[in-house]
Amino acid sequence: MWFKNLQLYRLTESFDLSAEQLHEQLLSHASKPCQGLDSFTLGWDRPLGRDGQMLTHTVNNCIMVCARREERVLPSAVIREVLEEKIAEIEASEARTVRRKEKMQLKDEIMVDLLPRAFTRSARTFA
Repeated sequence: MWFKNLQLYRLTESFDLSAEQLHEQLLSHASKPCQGLDSFTLGWDRPLGRDGQMLTHTVNNCIMVCARREERVLPSAVIREVLEEKIAEIEASEARTVRRKEKMQLKDEIMVDLLPRAFTRSARTFA
């Protein structure tokens, strides 16, 4: 595995946890997929990917961990398009203009409606 941006740090205090103990502590914050109206989730993932079984990987007395952030992708162009359709529908049916406050409320409703169906994107950070 090649890293794009590698920064090494040396701990000044002793690190007393073994890889197994660290794995047990990271399990309580393991990564989970986005559910419901979550715009993103953050948690610990297996550094070796699907092949790995633990949330830590030890080589030469060094422990590698992996943080995973999963976020929902909801393009602003999609929100804007649906918002314009709703505004046009309201203006045509009620023969009035939609004010800014109502537009913001409609935008929030659209996001709540579209967010559960949005695609997700994952990013992994190794340490």
